[in-house]
Amino acid sequence: MWSEITKYIITVEAGEYKKPVYASIQCFDVNNELIAKMYFHEEGRVLPDNAEGNIVILRYPIAKYPIIMDILRNEKPVFINYYEHNKSGYIRTGSEPVGEGELHLEEERIEIG
Repeated sequence: MWSEITKYIITVEAGEYKKPVYASIQCFDVNNELIAKMYFHEEGRVLPDNAEGNIVILRYPIAKYPIIMDILRNEKPVFINYYEHNKSGYIRTGSEPVGEGELHLEEERIEIG
């Protein structure tokens, strides 16, 4: 099962209480239906299994959070997939030309002497 992620909501926990999940991302499709949740756990913790019911649930160590956020912020389209037979899942981008890179305003500016 794969679906395109078109919107997301981020939650980052704070406070003195110890919680096994530091951050989560809820992912929505084009119909604004919740299709997945990604949970980011403390390093070194044995992660519960990924799962799929009405939605896909993927679990990552917190160190993966910046990578996932970079993909969600900078790539389009982004898809989520899940394999029940081995309880694994992933997010992936659509096809992109090799070497296209990301352009930043600083790189586009031309200096006139």
